[in-house]
Amino acid sequence: MNRSIKKTSSQIITEIMKNKAFYVFIIPGIIYFILIRYMPVYFVQVAFRNYKVTRAVSESSWAGLKYFRQLFESPDFLLSVKNTLIINFYLIIFGFPAPIILAIMLNEVKSTGFKKITQTIVYLPHFISWIVIGGILRNFLSVQGGLVNELIGLFGIKPVGFLIDPKYFRGILVVSSIWKEVGWGTIIYLATMSGINPELYESAMIDGANRFKQIWHITIPSIMHVIVVMLIIRLGNMFNTGFEQILVLYNPLLKDQGLVLQYFVWYRGLVKYRYSFAAAAGLFNSVIAFILVFVSDRAAKKIGQEGVF
Repeated sequence: MNRSIKKTSSQIITEIMKNKAFYVFIIPGIIYFILIRYMPVYFVQVAFRNYKVTRAVSESSWAGLKYFRQLFESPDFLLSVKNTLIINFYLIIFGFPAPIILAIMLNEVKSTGFKKITQTIVYLPHFISWIVIGGILRNFLSVQGGLVNELIGLFGIKPVGFLIDPKYFRGILVVSSIWKEVGWGTIIYLATMSGINPELYESAMIDGANRFKQIWHITIPSIMHVIVVMLIIRLGNMFNTGFEQILVLYNPLLKDQGLVLQYFVWYRGLVKYRYSFAAAAGLFNSVIAFILVFVSDRAAKKIGQEGVF
């Protein structure tokens, strides 16, 4: 047994030395996950303690479920959960299919030059900060001097406060989010489509299938496993999206439509200094995200897909 262990250890060391460049390359990623993802798990206990910044976490007295009871009794918390679910429902219904549709359209383009230019244009917004996008939206949609209001004013329509009117706010969030991320999302689907066997399309053409039927019966089934995985990941991130966007565009007039869970956690924790209360809300967020991923993964496997676990 000892010889077997020594042999295995020797093989591992040999493998590491053989591929040392690869392991050096992944070290920054490992450090990132240790420092940013795993070490903060220690501070989950803040949600169960009467924590104050003037003393260590271990020195804070236990509060049990006190802050969770306060959390579920808070009208703002319940409102933030409701708004988060509604906004993400819109993003899944309208935003999730957008990169799939765009990828299929680009995959059908025969002109390589046109395809590259289009890809570059739709990718660029992903690299623009929400701070910059927020400024662009304000310049376009502001009541005074906004481009959109200037244009509709030419038709005799009174200026509209798009960014302060609750009935427009969610639509602006969804549209701007899709515009920013749709190009980046197409990368995965285009990469998957590039691996589809061309002979499948040739056989379909011989059988008389038009382009739409080829897409429906070959392209979409071939990328379905990727679609399912991306949908599971998207569901898991339902409570973790939109914070920067909300932070830039939010104002108190939009509370009933724009207060989301992450903004609620940030405001109560860093603005109101209620660290334990905010930690309880953050832990609730993480638990729900895990449940969503777990349930959606099991559902995917039930219908014959691979899932993520």
